[in-house]
Amino acid sequence: MSSDRLPPDETARPRIGHRADVNSTFIAGCVLVALLTSLGENHARLLPLFISDWPANGPEALTEVRHGEVWRLFTPAFLHFGVYHLILNMMAMVNLGGPLERVEGPRFYLGFTALVALCSNVAQYFYTGSPAFGGMSGVIFGFFGYLWLRAWVDRRYVLRLQRQGIITTLIWFAFCFTGFLPIANTAHAVGLGIGAAWGILSGLAARRQALPVPAPMAGS
Repeated sequence: MSSDRLPPDETARPRIGHRADVNSTFIAGCVLVALLTSLGENHARLLPLFISDWPANGPEALTEVRHGEVWRLFTPAFLHFGVYHLILNMMAMVNLGGPLERVEGPRFYLGFTALVALCSNVAQYFYTGSPAFGGMSGVIFGFFGYLWLRAWVDRRYVLRLQRQGIITTLIWFAFCFTGFLPIANTAHAVGLGIGAAWGILSGLAARRQALPVPAPMAGS
């Protein structure tokens, strides 16, 4: 799935003018963690990056976070289990995260990614009860939801996802809920929901800003 630029006369601010350094750093971080954990096979290095050592349905839930290991709320996003899991997610990061950062800037990108990772990780943990999950997919679905609905609400937005990519992603999202694969569906759904809501609100705000200001009426 990729994002396309519109012709110049159909684009709106913000315009592409940033580097994708944060996105590239996150990709490098995922690859590094994959190497250090042997793609999830090295349990000694894997366990400290889980959101918790304990299930969510007991008094020990998030004990480590409550004792200062706050990074555990975010590190599950950097965990990947298997080569295909890593490659597919990194390709999506390049195709969605890179353009998003180049358009919206590193501060927006970092804040957006941190919020989606935090919410999707916590939701996955408490909904399923298990800390054994990982992957950047929740964040990626957040990117997808934002870019899709941001452009749908504000037709002048500089990025627009391809129709085929939107359909394919939605089919994959639905297929994941069939249970054929061990996938963190709650993280996917929360990421998509946050991204979609943020995209709609940003699009509506951009449309309001673009409305022509009525000329003042002359006094009688």
